[in-house]
Amino acid sequence: MGAFDDLIKELEQKRDELRVQIHLGSKEAKDEFERLEKRLDTFLNETRQQATQELDQVGKELKSAYDNLRQRLQS
Repeated sequence: MGAFDDLIKELEQKRDELRVQIHLGSKEAKDEFERLEKRLDTFLNETRQQATQELDQVGKELKSAYDNLRQRLQS
């Protein structure tokens, strides 16, 4: 997840830099920034939700595999 984490950090850094510039910018630039903020929030929320679901599935698969191995060893 290193590359993905780097992407998120880069997006957040660009957003923070633009916040400062937007403060002095035009109404059009402010509106565009707000639109991008909503898209970033959606992206981050969906990504976290998807990652959580995928990790939950992997965890369940590992638990099942360990249980199966334990049962075979006890037989």
